[in-house]
Amino acid sequence: MPSMPTRKRPHIGVLISSLEESCQSKIWQGIEDCARQSGVDVTAYLSTFQQKDGMLEEHYSVVFDAVAQNRSLDGLILFGGFIAEDIGTENVASFIQRCTHIPIVSLAMSFPDAPETASLQTDNRTGIYETVLHMITKHNHRRIAFVKGPEDHEEARARFDGYCDALQFGGISFDASLVLPGHFSDWSGEEAVVELLDHRQKQVDSIVCADDESAIGVINELTRRGIAVPRDIAVCGFDDAEYADIISPSLTTARQPFYEMGRESVNHPIDRIQMKSAPEQLLLHAEPVIRQSCGCVTDLPPILRSEDQRETIQKTMASHSERLFQSVPVSPSDRTRWAHLICDLIGDSFQTVTFLREVDRILIAYRTRTPDLAPWKLWFAIFQAELRTLSLTVTEYADRSEAILQAVQLVDSAEQRSRRYAVLKSGEDQWEVRGIAQSLGTSFNIQTLAQRLKNGASELGITTSLVFLYNEPCMYDKWVAPQYVTYVYGFNDRGEIRPDMHELLLPIGDIQELIAVEQRRHRCSLFYMPLFFGEEQIGVMLLEYNPKRPIDIYEPLRLNVSTALKGAALFEKIERQSITDEMTQLYNRRGFITFSLSRLTHLRRTETSSSLFFIDMDGLKAINDTHGHKEGDRAIKATAAILKETLREGDIIGRMGGDEFTVLASSVTERQTAEITRRLRKAFDEYNRKSNLPYTVGCSIGSQILTLYTEEAFEFALQKADELLYLEKSEKRKRGVGRA
Repeated sequence: MPSMPTRKRPHIGVLISSLEESCQSKIWQGIEDCARQSGVDVTAYLSTFQQKDGMLEEHYSVVFDAVAQNRSLDGLILFGGFIAEDIGTENVASFIQRCTHIPIVSLAMSFPDAPETASLQTDNRTGIYETVLHMITKHNHRRIAFVKGPEDHEEARARFDGYCDALQFGGISFDASLVLPGHFSDWSGEEAVVELLDHRQKQVDSIVCADDESAIGVINELTRRGIAVPRDIAVCGFDDAEYADIISPSLTTARQPFYEMGRESVNHPIDRIQMKSAPEQLLLHAEPVIRQSCGCVTDLPPILRSEDQRETIQKTMASHSERLFQSVPVSPSDRTRWAHLICDLIGDSFQTVTFLREVDRILIAYRTRTPDLAPWKLWFAIFQAELRTLSLTVTEYADRSEAILQAVQLVDSAEQRSRRYAVLKSGEDQWEVRGIAQSLGTSFNIQTLAQRLKNGASELGITTSLVFLYNEPCMYDKWVAPQYVTYVYGFNDRGEIRPDMHELLLPIGDIQELIAVEQRRHRCSLFYMPLFFGEEQIGVMLLEYNPKRPIDIYEPLRLNVSTALKGAALFEKIERQSITDEMTQLYNRRGFITFSLSRLTHLRRTETSSSLFFIDMDGLKAINDTHGHKEGDRAIKATAAILKETLREGDIIGRMGGDEFTVLASSVTERQTAEITRRLRKAFDEYNRKSNLPYTVGCSIGSQILTLYTEEAFEFALQKADELLYLEKSEKRKRGVGRA
């Protein structure tokens, strides 16, 4: 591929385990937001696929090779701790050693043996320490069990150390019988309860877990046994997963700042690019989040008191508005104005209908900014309490109090509408994906499939998509990085990407060049997704990330594209028989000429020389006459095998018929042409030396350099190579070497 201008924006790779796992998706959102704001291009390599049964299809070898071979990356964000959970720390460390040319920042795990690799982690030790200390000091718990994480996981070890630190600070002796093994999963939490209560028969005040998944498992198993949480045994976790505050009882945990981790991980390579000093090891604070499962009841914020009732209640509620709504996209002036308006409506001229109408209008305006209505519930709870500071009669207090309760019902109703809309919108997205999948499934050739995928991706707001296929599927457990891929198609919002290269066999490095072409046009984030069918790796798809769509639309697309490509490939296999020689599985005359002329179109653009070889077997007729046609066929197959093993994967090889073979070798010089001829002769000699056959398999070779890439020049070169071949054949006959 020709050289291209240097990209103007930094280009960062992200090696992620799973997009749909809640913690990693939050980190990804932070990465994407910071990259977009900083003008950084991103290519995210997806390493697994989530099956319906929760099992993961792994593609680590595939993406490891893709990242290691990519020379365009200015930095790499490695989800080290998450990936180590799947394949072990040693395998991640081995990958890092392959990428010494790329500045790497590892998330959730450090690698001391790779000092050039920075790490960005949560302060796991302090996070668990503060959670356990809360159980000791606030609830007076003394017998505190702990469910660990994987033994070889750095963050799991740090959390266990935090547990031990808190016991020591609280004057509690360490008891190894209260420590249970775990694996960051709900089933390991369930097993921990069985081990603790049934096998070890221990009585405890609380169970602290190294992660929320395990804590959920603990709560489920305790509940199944009729043990009330937190009345009988309290439970705490770590992570603050998305479901931690919606289960019952809500889970006390320590919040990992995943979003902030994502943002900070982008800043690190940017600082390195700009030659700024960047910390090699950075810890982010894990904040304890106190909820019901530890035994606490969430307190309302403190209520301010004042004698100047009306003015003070306005100031008080404006102050609470500032605090409660600081994390939502509402301007300070709107917060204050709404607080003052609601407070004014409870004055002497109070009317329930007017009050509720204005509250409803405020909620409508608020929902245009954000669907998060939770702050309003707390705001009205505080407002209800503030009524006690006013000089109201019993009737006036009751009327206003009832109106506030109705206002809370308006908030609940608005929240339910937001949830229904989100569910319906998510359902619409899934229906769109399902419709696209149905369309893809009825595509019986790859060209039709490409067009339908382009249309489907556009419907989902995915403006850029590219697909590449390997020449031959490769079983994952026997993965060897291919040298070449076929460029199936590429589309963006302007149309096709490099249509002159469609269906051409390209060096695999050209994938990165095509990505660079797209990212040079505009800032974007692309998902690099291995395509697979069962255990077969069949190719690669790249899709541009659309932050306005749910993150879970990409995996179904990947699965359906993989399945459709496999089906189309099987259908086209029948068609390929018309361009394939049945005996050798090389191209026949029609196939060789068709693909060679297609290659010439590409070579014309790159302006690189190539060579055309004409190869004729020596003495095939004599082999047939002396040893039979079965041996003659064997000699033909041996010749085809020697050509395939000796020549490059990207070279086009054909059997023109009988004993004649042709080869188009791209991007070779005259000296390299002579070297190819020498290698072929050596390969035939080596075959004959090892075969112990009563005859020799040999060939005569003619070659011609191609510098013009027209169909006429190709035909002329083919004729010229054929003439040179027969000159060599004549010389052999004169010496008594060749046989007619």
